[in-house]
Formats: sequence, C-alpha cells, structure tokens
Amino acid sequence: TDKVSLRFVNTKTKTIEKVLENGHGKDFASFDAKALLVSKRTFWEENSYAIVRSPLQAKGMVAYIVFYKMSNHVEDADIFKILASQALLLFCIDRYGFAEKKETSELKKK
Repeated sequence: TDKVSLRFVNTKTKTIEKVLENGHGKDFASFDAKALLVSKRTFWEENSYAIVRSPLQAKGMVAYIVFYKMSNHVEDADIFKILASQALLLFCIDRYGFAEKKETSELKKK
C-alpha cells in the first residue's frame, strides 16, 4: 500500500513522539494519540484503515502501524505486530541507547 504511518505514542503524556509516513498527513489526521490509545487491542480495522499496535510497551511508549487496506481482509496480523515491536525496539535504542550491563562481582575481582 502507498499509505502507511508509523507512530510512536507516549502512553503517559498521551502524545505522539515521532511519526514516519508515506502518503499525505491528512490521510492519517484522525489517528492522533488519544484516538489510538482508546483501544487496548493490538489489531483493529477502522473504515478503510487497519491499525496495529505493538503488543508491549517500552519506556512508556507504544508503536502503531496505520495503513490503508487494499482488500476487505488483512492477512497475517501477527506479522504486523512483530514489525511494530521491532520498530519500537529500534526507536527506544535510538532515543535511549543500549542498556548497560552491570559488572558482576567476579569481574570486579579480576
């Protein structure tokens, strides 16, 4: 599809932190943070669009993939959930960096 939006939403402030889109912004105007956060589902369809949410949060953030449906039925919704999760992981690594491993007592002794 030519109309896709990847949205990273802060669940605490209920704001969109970052948007990556292919298509016109007006195509996704109704999918603001509050509208997306209303549903706790990880997949749903609304009018001509399908919305996929990352199954888990990271650092109080969730990722949404919103895309224009080319057919009446979206197959393999689980694949899109995996993509949303991977996008959220990369977003968090970019924003917050890698988590540092703490040294164990054995390493400190050496």
